[in-house]
Amino acid sequence: MASRGDMMRYYYIDFLRGALMTVGVVYHAALVVRAENPWAIKTLEQSEVYNAVAFALHSFRMHAFFLLSGFFAAMLINRMGTPAYLGKRLNRIAVPLLVAALTLQLPAMIHRDWDTAFWLGGAWVGHLWFLGNLLAYMAALAVSFPLFRRLCITLPYWLFAAAVAGLYMAASVLAWKIPTSPWGSFWILVDFDQLLPYAAFFAAGAYLFLKPTVLEALHDWRSNLGLLALGALIIGGLWESNSGYRYFGYGLWALSVTGLLMGIARRLISEDTWWVRFLGESSYTVYLFHMPLLILGGGFFLTLNPHVFFVGAVVVVTTVCWALHRWVISQSATLAYLYNGKPLPAGWGWKLGLGSKLPEAPEAAQATKLSRAQ
Repeated sequence: MASRGDMMRYYYIDFLRGALMTVGVVYHAALVVRAENPWAIKTLEQSEVYNAVAFALHSFRMHAFFLLSGFFAAMLINRMGTPAYLGKRLNRIAVPLLVAALTLQLPAMIHRDWDTAFWLGGAWVGHLWFLGNLLAYMAALAVSFPLFRRLCITLPYWLFAAAVAGLYMAASVLAWKIPTSPWGSFWILVDFDQLLPYAAFFAAGAYLFLKPTVLEALHDWRSNLGLLALGALIIGGLWESNSGYRYFGYGLWALSVTGLLMGIARRLISEDTWWVRFLGESSYTVYLFHMPLLILGGGFFLTLNPHVFFVGAVVVVTTVCWALHRWVISQSATLAYLYNGKPLPAGWGWKLGLGSKLPEAPEAAQATKLSRAQ
């Protein structure tokens, strides 16, 4: 069971997860101004510089996010058990996903045809696709956790890296072969093109929680630089090829970058300061709100120089999202529940005439108190 000391040691991981979500603003702003932009919203002038920016971020960001999410998923299942974990995660992930999709995504997609394909094909979810996949991963891990724990054996870091890259490659190739639905790769909430490949990194994160020695090895910058170079060689050598083997290189690259970032974060984040806590807590709000702001607000400035648009969009959208979280979302129990999945305070439902929360047994109350303290 994770102790408070364990949580102190993992603040840097939660910080990194929040940073990866916040960097989504940078990624999506780059997509608006990159050359050969397929989006409906694009600047009149584009720059190939942002093709490189978008590619660099895409090469590791979601891989790292799912790995860290898998780590915390295993930790929470280990601490609170499967039923309690699933209940909390349903509120934490599913509620903000549905609320944000219906209240933020749909207004930003007013120009689309809201036909059957729009709903069943997942277009209404937009950039929140990863939350649907995250729900699937969390449910699968919760159900299989006892078996998963027994199957995990301690591996040398190089073998662990090869296993993750191999699973990522196999899953990517398999994803190509899975027939799509009549509406594409999405099915309502789940993006099947991404579901299998990123599952390798989610499982890797859960494994790292169970194997602290391998987690420690993940922070070694020398090993990660070697894997980074190997991954780059594989990707570069197969760049013009359609071979699935290049995904082995992508897997090594993403894992090694994740390890390097974790090593840097651990050096920088040694305690739970206010700004570390704020970045982690606000990252959910930033990710939910930034895309509608970028689309609806950015549409008025598409004639700007692409570099000016990019810098302005990142600064303004991020600042507005942070302010929205600080002075609106975090100040309302209702909004914090709807958009961040935060637990509602005791008695909240009673005040609205919706019935009060049943009192907990002493043992359950003590466990809840300990969980909130951690």
